[in-house]
Amino acid sequence: MSEQSPRQESSGIRMGKPFGIPVYVSWTWFLVAAFITVMFGPQMRQRLPQLDDFAAYGVAFLFAVLLYISVLLHELAHSVLAKAYGLPVRRITLYLLGGVSEIEKEPPTPGKEFMVAAAGPRSRSAWAGSVSPPTST
Repeated sequence: MSEQSPRQESSGIRMGKPFGIPVYVSWTWFLVAAFITVMFGPQMRQRLPQLDDFAAYGVAFLFAVLLYISVLLHELAHSVLAKAYGLPVRRITLYLLGGVSEIEKEPPTPGKEFMVAAAGPRSRSAWAGSVSPPTST
């Protein structure tokens, strides 16, 4: 929680306001996106020989975008539940190694604190389960 952190007015590029929560992407995300694209582009070219270089690197860039969508969903889960509990949420910022939900007040009870903290990982589990291919027995 960021109750005592100083306000930063510029925290990156504003990407939208889902559920009334401003979402920003730090410039460091572009470093990760470039790294993922450069590292996985050649592998996509090998594994998918029908793709030209541009398409192979496009698929690799899509991996970076999907990674950050999963980070955004994780942070949104924390923030949306915090808002449901009446806690003000300043913003979500996606950084080099993940994201931060800036929730301005502490939840009033330990139980609600736990629920807000657990909402992110639970959303990841639900998302992973929804996109995982079925296994055969």
